[in-house]
Amino acid sequence: MKHFLRKTGLFISVVCIGILFFTLVVHLIIKQQANFELPKETDIVIFGHSHPACSFNNKLNKKIINLAKSGEGYFYNYQKIKEVLPNNDVDIIFIEYTNNQIHARMDNWIWGNEQLGTFLPWHTPFISKEDLGLLYQNNKEGVHQTLSTSTLLNFSRIATFDYSVSTKFGGYYELKNKYVEEKEKEDSKDTLESIDPLAISKINIKYLEKIVNYCNEKKVEVFFIRSPQHKNYPRQNEALLFKIKDEKFKEIPFLDFDTFPLKDEQFADIGHINKYGADVFTTWFNKLIDNGLISASNKPLFIENELQRIMQNNSTSD
Repeated sequence: MKHFLRKTGLFISVVCIGILFFTLVVHLIIKQQANFELPKETDIVIFGHSHPACSFNNKLNKKIINLAKSGEGYFYNYQKIKEVLPNNDVDIIFIEYTNNQIHARMDNWIWGNEQLGTFLPWHTPFISKEDLGLLYQNNKEGVHQTLSTSTLLNFSRIATFDYSVSTKFGGYYELKNKYVEEKEKEDSKDTLESIDPLAISKINIKYLEKIVNYCNEKKVEVFFIRSPQHKNYPRQNEALLFKIKDEKFKEIPFLDFDTFPLKDEQFADIGHINKYGADVFTTWFNKLIDNGLISASNKPLFIENELQRIMQNNSTSD
């Protein structure tokens, strides 16, 4: 019996060591082979969650790369930025700064099981011990489960020689459905209206600060943006959004397109514009860039004047 238990224990030990070795080798290969190079003509890179992912159709401007991804909080934006910037000659990044990103429920976007399984595998070969420790501290079981997922995902990348930035890493996300107010009311239970709108995520805001500090170190200019949102989108924390901006990010230019005039049928829902709205907004945004937005001394006034112009044009055409 002792002999059997000894052999069983030895077998289990060998298997565990083998799994650990395989995991380390897979992540090491990805770390060495990963290619984060963007097209040479890239001037601006956009990061954030689903709002910019659905708003900026970079097919209409090859100089702007959209690397935003649905459900991705600042913690994972930070990982992505640390991977992309050292490998590209990028001068400017836009990062979404909007109402739901300061909210307390963003904590779950960092270490929730779904977020861990979706985002962490892309970054495990590169993540710092400190950042991995934060995840482990708040969701040990989820991190353990995700490490196996990460190994399988990255092994499949090795097997298919898939080392480049892909659409799974982020990009323009086309929505074709159109906003229906009655349906939206039924589906809006999990918005800022149904929970304390003034609760904040200190961790998510902390990682936005880390993004800004990292970009400053790399001498990359940071702009905050807010993508178009429907008039019915809950904005109860609007004053808090600007209070945090003024207290922590006063020096960061804020390009606010929240009230860009779109019709209901150009929205997919209250927080996202669809492809029809994205085509209109991106075309207008491209002209804004061409007309000197980046170099404008008063960017909010520049945007406000352009918004007034488009609203006047819309009222005239109506």
